[in-house]
Amino acid sequence: MTHESAIMHHAEARRSDWSLPVVTFGVYVAVCVLALHPTALSMAQTWLSSSSYHHGVAVAPLALLMILSRPRIDPATGPLSLVAIAGAAALWLAGRAAGVALVEQFAFVTLLIAGAWAMFGSGAAKLWALPLLFLYFMVPFGEVLIPFLQALTANAVTGLLNLFGVSAVIDGTLIRTDAGLFEIAEACAGLNFLLAALMVACVYASQTLHRFKTRIAFIAIAAAVATRSGRITW
Repeated sequence: MTHESAIMHHAEARRSDWSLPVVTFGVYVAVCVLALHPTALSMAQTWLSSSSYHHGVAVAPLALLMILSRPRIDPATGPLSLVAIAGAAALWLAGRAAGVALVEQFAFVTLLIAGAWAMFGSGAAKLWALPLLFLYFMVPFGEVLIPFLQALTANAVTGLLNLFGVSAVIDGTLIRTDAGLFEIAEACAGLNFLLAALMVACVYASQTLHRFKTRIAFIAIAAAVATRSGRITW
């Protein structure tokens, strides 16, 4: 067997090694979607109906592209992943029983991540850590941040008004000035800008930075800058 033939044979063997976990994971995802279809459907409906979450449609394809850009490693089952799957399933049941959609959706995405860990192994899960965590952008979680972002925006606007000699006082999400009363509405909170900036930062960090700690630091800085920029833009 020539050297080139050996390389081709080894490449074919690696592809065949991946065929079973890929198919198994595909079946696993299909089962999760079918079994937990109320959760999957509610997430999809939110992506399509709310402009703040249109990005949800693009999350899985972007995560897949990030994963495919990484080198292949031999798949191996991670025993602890089964514990993660059981924990995510229990969390989904708890969220369902309590009627908390956000918990259900978080648990649903965690099930998908734990499934990838189980099918492809701990080595792959470590290599794909950022793309897998990126999947949490599918969860329409931003609404819980709106009050916080409104408060930040109100403080920024009040500070700017006072800086330019306009007397302004904060009252919750209201700003009282001599010219009248103004409200920092939810649309002014900058949620869309923050989520978009975080997604772009995650993709950039995943594809250009090589150390996980460096990636996390870059994303944290991007979040801080995006929060500040969103307030100034308003």
